[in-house]
Amino acid sequence: MRRIRTTARIVLILVGVLLSGGCKGAGTTEVIHGVRMLRILPRAVDPKAPLVVALHGWSGDAEGYGRAWRGIGLELAAPEGFIPLARGFSWFDWPGGLSEEELAERVNDAADRLWPAIAQIASGRKVIVIGSSQGAMLAYALAARHPEGVAHAFPISGSAPRQIFLPGRVPAPVHAVHGTEDRVIPIELDRSTVRLFKEHGGVAELDELPGVGHAFTKDIRHHVLVRLQSILVGGRLPDAGSTQPVTPLRDQ
Repeated sequence: MRRIRTTARIVLILVGVLLSGGCKGAGTTEVIHGVRMLRILPRAVDPKAPLVVALHGWSGDAEGYGRAWRGIGLELAAPEGFIPLARGFSWFDWPGGLSEEELAERVNDAADRLWPAIAQIASGRKVIVIGSSQGAMLAYALAARHPEGVAHAFPISGSAPRQIFLPGRVPAPVHAVHGTEDRVIPIELDRSTVRLFKEHGGVAELDELPGVGHAFTKDIRHHVLVRLQSILVGGRLPDAGSTQPVTPLRDQ
């Protein structure tokens, strides 16, 4: 009976989202636990729907990456990287020659610095994390280190070191997307990361895009939205607490 009520609620929310469409304005920016965060609310606000967190890549910014996902019909939070560059921001310093352990320390530090701000905005709701490149590394780390709050992660053109995992924690589900011609973060690294998630008891999938390099395009965005739509409508999103309705997405 509970499943029937939840399914009916999903259908009603979907109708509301399709009728209202889009999100409210350009969003607002605030600083939470030292993290500058762009927040965009949907027109049809459901306080129990999951929060989407969008993590830009190296030299990206919150406004640009946040705008790319603003039509999905869910509340969106787009944090800004911690290190200002000549153009855009970076989440952590990544010079050549780092060992896997040194890279893991930087990724984990950035993810742990981000999480209090994300948790405050979510206020007990589940979180869906989407990230590209460096942001994908953080998406992996958040899924591994905070499975109690992360419902699902969608890393794009990323990978992660094996030291992101915490003892005794089964990571949150991940669905990665990666181009086979990526020369910045080769797809072989992402294949290894997905295997690691499975070895730690997690659910992990990798969609390999033939002929695609290290990029974030409209086609990749649409691909992720289709995958996320199937998870939400299919009822595969874990509950926050005992019951948690979900809001289907709207692509623009």
